[in-house]
Amino acid sequence: MAILKSISIVVYVAILAVATGCKKQAEDKPGDKEAAATSGNKTTEAPEAPAPTPAKPAGNVDAVVAVMVPYEACRKKLVANDASLKMCAEQIASAAGKLEGGVAVPGRAITAAAKALANAPNDDISALRLAFGEISRPVESMLIATPGAATKYKMYDCSLAKGFTRWAQPIGAHVAMANPYGPKLLECGVEVHDHHAGPAGHGAKGD
Repeated sequence: MAILKSISIVVYVAILAVATGCKKQAEDKPGDKEAAATSGNKTTEAPEAPAPTPAKPAGNVDAVVAVMVPYEACRKKLVANDASLKMCAEQIASAAGKLEGGVAVPGRAITAAAKALANAPNDDISALRLAFGEISRPVESMLIATPGAATKYKMYDCSLAKGFTRWAQPIGAHVAMANPYGPKLLECGVEVHDHHAGPAGHGAKGD
């Protein structure tokens, strides 16, 4: 009986030790501590950065060329002292009316000035030259707003001309500078680099 009692005591002590160890292991379980720590901390999300302001769209080169083709036709007529500008002026107005995006504002100004030129009497070529200059003014703004046009057109300036003193011409090996603002001013002009940075020098004769 004494032996059986001793065995029972040993078994009881062993079971108690195992139970105590399991309880301590459960209390020290890392996952439970991490979960408790996580639940106690609130996650703060960083505020979203504001969306960047979209850049102002540049002018479409093809649409600009559509304006510049009849513009060049009118320029050549004035160089030749030809006052028949009605058709080319109407074509300028029509093409400029289709300009959109970054060139919509100069497009409206070109349209208005071209319509004025188309409706002007052709018996006063000096007045027609001034009216053409009022087209050239927003044409310069249109070219500035169209970076791709810098490879196709140059701006020239002649301080001796009346009214707006600048005009545009195509770039080309066989395109000589010719001022449309008067027969005595045909060779008066200096190239305006980048269409707006100021004259490069005096007596430019084109390419």
